[in-house]
Amino acid sequence: MSTQLPDDERVPLLDPVPDSDLPPAPESFPTSRGWLGRFSGATLIVPLALLCRVATLIPTTTTFYILHQFICRRYYLTHDPARIPPDGRMPDELCALPVIDESYAAFMALVALMDGIGSLGGYAALSFLAARLGRRAAMATVLGVGLGADLALIASTLVAPRLEVPLFALWLISASFSQANLVAFVTNIYLVDLVHEDNRTSALSSLAGWAALGSVLSFSVGGTITTRGGNLLAVYMVAGTLWIIGLLYVWLVLPESFPKAKRDALRRERQRQVTPGRWRVLSGPAAVLAPLKHLAPVRDLQTGRRNWRLLICAVHMLLVGLGGGYAVASIVTIVTSLYQYKPHETGYMLTALGGTNMFVLTLAIPFLVRVLRPLYRRSSIQLPMGDDAEVVEATDRLDVHIAFVSWVTEAAACLIFGYMRTRATQLAAVILIGCGPGYGPAVRSLVAASVEPLKQGETLGAIEMVWGLGLFFSPLLMGSILSATITSVPQTVFYVQAGIVISAAGILLLVRDADRYHKSLN
Repeated sequence: MSTQLPDDERVPLLDPVPDSDLPPAPESFPTSRGWLGRFSGATLIVPLALLCRVATLIPTTTTFYILHQFICRRYYLTHDPARIPPDGRMPDELCALPVIDESYAAFMALVALMDGIGSLGGYAALSFLAARLGRRAAMATVLGVGLGADLALIASTLVAPRLEVPLFALWLISASFSQANLVAFVTNIYLVDLVHEDNRTSALSSLAGWAALGSVLSFSVGGTITTRGGNLLAVYMVAGTLWIIGLLYVWLVLPESFPKAKRDALRRERQRQVTPGRWRVLSGPAAVLAPLKHLAPVRDLQTGRRNWRLLICAVHMLLVGLGGGYAVASIVTIVTSLYQYKPHETGYMLTALGGTNMFVLTLAIPFLVRVLRPLYRRSSIQLPMGDDAEVVEATDRLDVHIAFVSWVTEAAACLIFGYMRTRATQLAAVILIGCGPGYGPAVRSLVAASVEPLKQGETLGAIEMVWGLGLFFSPLLMGSILSATITSVPQTVFYVQAGIVISAAGILLLVRDADRYHKSLN
């Protein structure tokens, strides 16, 4: 692969300093932004994260209701078509059958499986685009796919019946490739490009908290729009409008955090690490999965010992994706099928979950990091590399412990939810579940701290691919368990989840502080 640059770009932007040791490059702005120039990219990404979360999730409760109605209607089309009302809206009493509940649970598992496929492919594709075309290009792609999903669903109601199913399938596929996790991934790698490592965990947590505010707005408003407006498509029209606003924001306002100089530096580093023939192989479809190589243990040339840190993080993410990826879907399936929750009731419950997440991520986690970091620093062992090593050790150990406690809290809360029988106690259990989202920013900060800055985006992408693989298999395992036990012992799925998640949290305790990236050693 040729590395020849045009004449106007043959400028030694990075020499003589090594590429990976450079300070963050000046942000690349899309236009002359006037007063917006006073705000950094780390600030400007927050409104986009919030808006995209609303666009992604505002139709959620309506979608659950539409799917339950669809399963119920299909059952009566097969067994008793005369009982279907003329308007097609199925009454609750007709849908309160165990066979319908089981079919709905199985169909929800299929939807979650599609989300897993979308996660697996989406993380790989977005990581590829972000490394080669920039973070803004990756953002525009996922926003465009989200817009296409809503347009497909709206169009499916306006066409002949023979075209309805293909458009519905297009909506399902597009929605799986524009889900909230994928948008969060792109905004996370954008933020990691811009913040200092000492502030990374707090910054990622705050960004996730503001996105959780979008969840609160979505779940509280989406179901209400559907219930009071009487039009199931209204929320999809709102979501489509928000996607368009987001695309304009990326194009006109948001600066590029990974400009061409950094992309070229990353490309040159790849070329130094592989032979020309090998690079040509990776320039094909296999290049999309190339970031996974960052997870392989690397031998330290000075000590001869392999660094297992990223592989440990990858195993952790695979297991928690498998065990915890179906948790919210399990809760929604149970309350919809067994307790006949309406869209607005499901929305209020998910609002409580999102509100608690927002509080914990925006306020509690940054506060804990600020308070506990000095305590961890004083208790850490001084390494021979100087003061920086002590700070590194304190930060990493704190991230590990935040992730561990968060997963244990969430697993225990899900077990408690399984035994709640009233709406009030179920709401209390959901709020407790919302107290455990700190694992996200903590683990991602650990991963980013494990590699040189140029490779942080790709390595985070590789970790998210592994997480997506867990999400792919989660509905196969957890969804099958829920489908088989929902009418007898619905708590079973939460016991299995707790066992897997707590085991994965224990694996994360094997992370070694000394294995993180140090400029002086790499």
